Amino acid sequence: MANREAEILEAGRLDRKVWLQKDVGTAKDSSNKRIPNWQNVGTLPRSVAIDEKGGKKLFFAQQVQGDWTHVLTLRYYPGLTTANRWLYKDPNQANRIFQIVAVVDVNEAHVKHLCFCKETGATVAT
Repeated sequence: MANREAEILEAGRLDRKVWLQKDVGTAKDSSNKRIPNWQNVGTLPRSVAIDEKGGKKLFFAQQVQGDWTHVLTLRYYPGLTTANRWLYKDPNQANRIFQIVAVVDVNEAHVKHLCFCKETGATVAT
């Protein structure tokens, strides 16, 4: 029963709209480093819950290596990887960027994803 409960989405908690982005940059700077060019994936934002480090996600957090500050919970999204990032257009402050550190498909049930992310502090214009 506990495993099944972990799969349940708390739809009312998915109260933030975020854009999944991927880096499609191919241009290079003067030192021959690739210049990132982040673009939205799809035409609609995803509904997520954004939680700071800790809390109920602790069980999964113990399995995640790396430096992360937030967990984004969302409906299962095929193809989601650590090569992506999230853009949150926060109505109360500057836009926020969440770089994905790890993606967990809860119980491998293809129902819910947990994205362990590091907020980069970078902001982008809308």
